[in-house]
Amino acid sequence: MRKPPRAERRDGGGRKPGKQPGAPGAHLPRPSTPDEVVVHVPDRCGGCGADRCGGCGADLADGERANPPPRPQRAGRGRRQPRSPAARLLARLDTHRDEVLRFLDDLRVPFTNNQAERDLRMVKLQQKISGCWRTLAGAEAFLTVRSYLSTARKQRLNPLDVLRRLFEGQPWLPAPAGT
Repeated sequence: MRKPPRAERRDGGGRKPGKQPGAPGAHLPRPSTPDEVVVHVPDRCGGCGADRCGGCGADLADGERANPPPRPQRAGRGRRQPRSPAARLLARLDTHRDEVLRFLDDLRVPFTNNQAERDLRMVKLQQKISGCWRTLAGAEAFLTVRSYLSTARKQRLNPLDVLRRLFEGQPWLPAPAGT
């Protein structure tokens, strides 16, 4: 005996899938303006207990224990011992500790580099579509406009308004970084 086709096997009782009309909802909408914004900043290092030391190496020591170096092989031809990708990453993090943890000390530094990658995305997309720029002047003009509009967006300005002002002879100029 064969199974009946799927549509015949399932009888939903005539109801649509999902929450049924009249059923109480469990959704709490996010308020547009929160009552309080709480910034969570650790006050002590999780490794040594010092005030955000960034130098105790407790975090890297855990990683090194999880990724021990390989057993030594026979000596030969002056080659370095191969390391796993995780061990190489740990070594780079240890070498560049100040740069990696800069966002802890200077709150103007973002935690990720997503914004920089977003800024490059349209340039790479244009290059992928066209293959290249025909002239250096064309590339410089494209990048100048992209940079100008990107800066305007970061200042929460409407790019079309900024371009309109530019063509009317009243260009918007960003405030200097120190102010």
